[in-house]
Amino acid sequence: MSLKFQRYIMCKMWPKWQLFHATDFQSLMYPCFTFCRILGIFPYRINASTFETTKPLYFLTTFITCVFCIYELIMLYKIDITGTINFGTIPLTLERNCFFILGGFIGIVTYILNGPRMRLLQNIMEISLKLSPDSYRKLSKFIHAKDIFGFSFLFGRAIFFYYIIDYGIPDKILVLYVTFIVFQMDMLHINCVCVLKACFKEVNDNLKNLRKLVMSDESHLLRRVYHEQRNPFLLKKLKALKKEHLVISDTVQMLNTTFSLQLLATIVMTFAELTFSLYFYIIHWTINHAFYNALLTTSLTYQCSKIVLMGWTCDAGKDEAIRIGTNVHEILNNIIDEQIKDELQLFSLQVLNRENTFSTKGLILDATLLVAIVGNITTYLLILIQFLITDQVCNKKVTNSITYIKCKVWPKWQLFHATDFQSLMYPCFTFCRILGIFPYRINASTFETTKQSYFLTTFITSVFCIYELITLYRIDIIGTINYSSIPVYLERNCFFILGGFIGIVTYILNGPRMHLLQNIMEISLRLSPDSYRKLSRLIHAKDIFGSFLVVGRTTIYYCTVNFGIVDRILVLYITFIVFQMDMLYINCVCVLKACFKEVNNKLKNLRKLVVSDEPHLFRRIYHEQRNPFLLTKLKALKKEHLMISDTVQMLNTTFRWACDTGKDEATRIGINVHEILNDTIDEQIKNELQLFSLQVLNRENTFSAKGLILDATLLVAIVGNITTYLLILIQFLITDQVCNKKVTNSVT
Repeated sequence: MSLKFQRYIMCKMWPKWQLFHATDFQSLMYPCFTFCRILGIFPYRINASTFETTKPLYFLTTFITCVFCIYELIMLYKIDITGTINFGTIPLTLERNCFFILGGFIGIVTYILNGPRMRLLQNIMEISLKLSPDSYRKLSKFIHAKDIFGFSFLFGRAIFFYYIIDYGIPDKILVLYVTFIVFQMDMLHINCVCVLKACFKEVNDNLKNLRKLVMSDESHLLRRVYHEQRNPFLLKKLKALKKEHLVISDTVQMLNTTFSLQLLATIVMTFAELTFSLYFYIIHWTINHAFYNALLTTSLTYQCSKIVLMGWTCDAGKDEAIRIGTNVHEILNNIIDEQIKDELQLFSLQVLNRENTFSTKGLILDATLLVAIVGNITTYLLILIQFLITDQVCNKKVTNSITYIKCKVWPKWQLFHATDFQSLMYPCFTFCRILGIFPYRINASTFETTKQSYFLTTFITSVFCIYELITLYRIDIIGTINYSSIPVYLERNCFFILGGFIGIVTYILNGPRMHLLQNIMEISLRLSPDSYRKLSRLIHAKDIFGSFLVVGRTTIYYCTVNFGIVDRILVLYITFIVFQMDMLYINCVCVLKACFKEVNNKLKNLRKLVVSDEPHLFRRIYHEQRNPFLLTKLKALKKEHLMISDTVQMLNTTFRWACDTGKDEATRIGINVHEILNDTIDEQIKNELQLFSLQVLNRENTFSAKGLILDATLLVAIVGNITTYLLILIQFLITDQVCNKKVTNSVT
């Protein structure tokens, strides 16, 4: 009877869930909830779309957590006090301590926060009811694949781990349980972020549809009956969206509060595991232990993938939330109804007050965090290996490989006298075309992709990727390319891996980059000839002088270093492609800065007109004639600012890789707007200026790459890190000299 009942339950439940075809929150989260239930950290049941805690499940969770905590303490007692578990080296002992302490902390916090987590899941389930079936389908492809593949990967890794390392059965179970509990809580957090991102996207899509309705109303503006019927509908829709945004924002804060302690412990644990795994990999570099190296490689892959996935999902969710403010202002610029305008302004203020960032105890989860983790891992890794390779330093001299570029310039235009965007960017476009990363042609001020150029770009990128992989295979696996010291080995690996990544991303983003260049070309049409001339002096000199400098350095370098011809070409191509993409980015930033400057100049001229109106304040006719002109001019500037701001966001999205002055120029627009606002008395112009000011506040025109702002602060951070790593490398050299002296003295 019991077996029949179980089969009946399974048959009833199975149709509710289909792989990659979710229809609601429950079916979307089914794999994650199932794995959590197996681990005993999901003491809930879903009854008629409501999460409930049941006594048997809660008792089971309590029992498992108690057993887990007791055995955690026994394990730490055996490692740190009695010493019955001896790992042989201090680094390994430290790594195991971090693993068990932080794993135990995550397990306890998971148990304590069962109640808040249930309320969070209930809220997300209610919010997600508004999502479309298409949104659920797209989400399920990512979430189901991630959860199932991740769990299978960890299970396979655990079997491989236990095959080569001799542990007691209870110890194996404890390590496995800690690993799985940390993984499942991280996946649950990522899934919740993905759902909230989809909800923000739904709000954005509704705002875009609302904007289309507003735009379609323009032809009916003179029909009073149509106007009176449509506006209440728009107002009602807008209030509903504002309320929905508020609920989602509250849930984001609830998510941050519920998962903050677990995420903090996860980040510290990931940082420690990555540092120690890299350390173990480097010190066993010369030992031919295939199984142990494979274990370390899988561990590094897992930790890197997990932290990158967390950073990417949180960053994408934050970007989607920021777009809501942009869409609100786009509607605000196209509406004339005062009631709807007021509601949009309230919506804009709400967006400004709700900073929807995914964080843990003040630590924002985005690309900035990933960069900080990489920087700190590198620092501590160098410090850890510094004293272990003293013997190698004594026997070998550290050699530095410097990469140079070789290029050809085809002068074909008037130097330093650009008249439009095409002539301004001519040197940069020419070099990119030579490298095969510019599959476009400019036909009547329009960028187009040609089949021949695109085929050539594809072919070059394919050959480049294949030889990249061959080179890395020769360096890291078979060892036919052997460098004399670890620092050179690490530097070459960084060079080839990151260079290859930039080459692949450059190819993938050919389409978005073409749209970006088209937008910048259209915006730059408003620039004056004097602006083009000033820009060309900087851009032409920078592009041409930089290329010649690289050619000269490359010629000298290849005269002194014996490299194979193919290896030389690969190093040359990587260096050149990185250099040209950086120059293209800087050129785009310079043009956008000039566009912001143009808006600032026009605002200053507008202010002069407003100030010159003061003697005529009592002349009604003059006042009525001048104000419509000022109002028209102000609306045009506001629209121009919005277009430039959109292009800045497009630039950040396309490149994500000289930006401080551009940010300053964008900031000055807000100052100039407020100066005009202080000098004018006309109510209509004041209202328009207030809208302009809100738009400036909502458009944070910083040139950034995944949350990493490219300004003077970044330069200071880079200089600080370079100084740190330089001091560490100098210590190697000093050690080398000391060791050489000792060897000489002993021989004497």
